Amino acid sequence: MNLTQFRQANLDGLSAAVSYWDTLSGQMQGVELRVGPELLMPVKGPKWQGFSAQLAGVRIGAVNKQLENAVVECRAIATILSHVNLDFRKLREELRGIDADAVAKKLVIAPDGSVTWPPMSAPPGQEATKEAGERYTAEQRAHAEEIGRRIADLLRRANDADERGAAALRATRGKDPTTFDSPDALGGGAEADAKRCSDLFTRLSSLDAGELDLLRNLMQANSGDPNFAEALTRTMKPTGLYAATGLLAQLNARIAAGDKKDPRLADLKQLQTDLGNSLATASPRLVKDPAWMAEMTKAGRQFVRVGDGDAYPGRATVYGYQLLGTLLSHGTYDTTFLRQTADEVVAFEKGAGKPSIWSTTLIPPPHFGLDLSRPGSGYDPMTGVLTGMSRNPEAAKGFFGDGGPTRLDYLFKGRDPISDHIGGQGEPTSFDALGNALQAATTGRIPTGGVGLPDSPMLPHDDVMRRIAKDTVAYLGGRSGLHGAVPGSMSDSVSNILSEYVDDTHRNLANDGRGVRLFDDYDLVHTVKGMSENPEAFKALYNRELNYLAANLVTAPSWDGARLEAEAGSGALGSLDEIRAQVIMGHGSDSAAAKNWESKYLYHGLGGAANAVVGVALPGQLAFLGDFAQRRVNLFTDGWYEDRAAEIADQTSIDLEGLRRENSGRLNAALRKWYESSPQHGQPDFEINRELEMRASMTNYEVGGERVRKMLG
Repeated sequence: MNLTQFRQANLDGLSAAVSYWDTLSGQMQGVELRVGPELLMPVKGPKWQGFSAQLAGVRIGAVNKQLENAVVECRAIATILSHVNLDFRKLREELRGIDADAVAKKLVIAPDGSVTWPPMSAPPGQEATKEAGERYTAEQRAHAEEIGRRIADLLRRANDADERGAAALRATRGKDPTTFDSPDALGGGAEADAKRCSDLFTRLSSLDAGELDLLRNLMQANSGDPNFAEALTRTMKPTGLYAATGLLAQLNARIAAGDKKDPRLADLKQLQTDLGNSLATASPRLVKDPAWMAEMTKAGRQFVRVGDGDAYPGRATVYGYQLLGTLLSHGTYDTTFLRQTADEVVAFEKGAGKPSIWSTTLIPPPHFGLDLSRPGSGYDPMTGVLTGMSRNPEAAKGFFGDGGPTRLDYLFKGRDPISDHIGGQGEPTSFDALGNALQAATTGRIPTGGVGLPDSPMLPHDDVMRRIAKDTVAYLGGRSGLHGAVPGSMSDSVSNILSEYVDDTHRNLANDGRGVRLFDDYDLVHTVKGMSENPEAFKALYNRELNYLAANLVTAPSWDGARLEAEAGSGALGSLDEIRAQVIMGHGSDSAAAKNWESKYLYHGLGGAANAVVGVALPGQLAFLGDFAQRRVNLFTDGWYEDRAAEIADQTSIDLEGLRRENSGRLNAALRKWYESSPQHGQPDFEINRELEMRASMTNYEVGGERVRKMLG
């Protein structure tokens, strides 16, 4: 169906058809209700005897059955057409909005859906300049592309709705088009679609391309509908959900072995995601059903055969919980459901002891991963549990808040995390998921999945969140925990946590006696050093601290206050610069690795935060500083990054003392540039006071570095 056909579709006729079939259903039911008492009962009564009477009874009974089936089929057809009609009318209204937007932007939508615009018009007597014409063309082209994308998406959804309706009508017709032989006709709506999907998932390994596309269509169309999700998960039951999840993975591996560009691979991946989203959508209702939850637990502790005998060598036998972990990686789950599931998984693996019970499913090594969103992985269900936590900060806060340091110790060391990558390469995926879950728990926000804070508003950090942050730093950096051996895949999350808690991080790094310190100095320094093996993670925290210092300088209530901020901030930057030097020095004789780290530090988003996060006026709360203050922030940060040379890329070794001198010089230059913009400039004794304050700040910078050297040994 193209755009013209959709515009011309007779929706009034479709509405009339809905009414006709609904009326016919009622009329059929009226006749069916009369057949029994008016025809069948007399035939079976005492006045009708013999072969002819018996034959009449059989034939009338068959007619009665046909009428019963007719009522069901007519109602089913009416509901199917009604849902298609509703879908089309919503899309028709959406198209009116697209048309209005196109007119407002002076665009023309052609019958085939292509979008054009008229030439630029200039005021009478004037001629448009070349620059203005090029700017107009670029703007209109961007608007046209946006309208074009919206039209294409609308037509895709219209054709999907059309195909869903057609498939449902074909199924309702039954095997014989001349009789009413579909007593179980499903009709339309969420529950009917759920039953269709359940049947298609059951036959997943034998679906043809059309049926696979219909399954994708139905799952996408009902995404987010709690009635559909509940009907689907109850119809499939936990055993069916687990079996379908594994079969999707196995089919993906089989198809990819022949052609890695096969379009069905994208459908299989999306179906696994949609199945997880459906379980997530249904979770608030399912968790209130003890019987369903008990069945999920029972099936989770049992083996599930993934594969079809010897037909494919990559078959695997896994626990249901491992397939549940894949589903938990998708969607946002109910807090109680997630907590209960997490407790069950932890209890099961704890009871099995070491080595990890999940590792037994990796012998012999399977040839494919279970989670299609994490190629080659999915065998550690805790990865899925923690990923689910990262999308529900409230659940994550409860999970870590109730568990305390003991929970962290178990997740890092007690549970024997498995390297569930096919081929055994890389860190366990659970560490990355653990970092994201901790970030959600400590910040109350859903992580981005990489270095950088989310765009959502920063939330107040309550006592539980702050305690989890403190416990995390204590475990990562403390002697009784990891002592700085931060897993590489967690470095982005650790950087993000410390960046959001920049007021607390700053207080420790600056050795600032004002206020209560959340973290232990030793633990924090070792945590930051371990995190800083990832130069991007270090850079993000460094920029955050740099902007925090600059913002504190311009928001200080007095000149004396600004002096204190300069001295404290210098100490914090001295600490971070020394950590950077220690990380580079940790590469030892591997000058190439050291140079590579420094190059990434220099060139990855250099100064990227200088004009983004402008500072913190209150603990944990970002502030808008105003134009003048922003200019002074920029003066400081621009001075800090000024004259950073690229010659480091050409060096064959790293001169640490030279780096320290360079960093010290940068701070000196940045402070000097900032002082030049001070409102106090030109006042009596300004030059003397500036030099005294500069000297105090530089002393603090050196002291910060010395403190770090002592703590790192």
